[in-house]
Amino acid sequence: MLGELITLTEAAERAGVSLMTLRKIVRENKITLYRNPRDAREKLVRPGDIDVAMEPTPIQQEHETKKAAA
Repeated sequence: MLGELITLTEAAERAGVSLMTLRKIVRENKITLYRNPRDAREKLVRPGDIDVAMEPTPIQQEHETKKAAA
């Protein structure tokens, strides 16, 4: 079973981003979409997927990159 699913609007509110930003994240394949069986126009996502996609990612420091190249 897929568990709890929420709408894109609910997901955007949960993530603290606009609906347009969330759609961009979905396009970048960071979040899997599910179709609502009762309304095919409505797309759903797992709340946990939103949490994972919104986690900070480490940024490699410029001096570390130069060290590794040397």
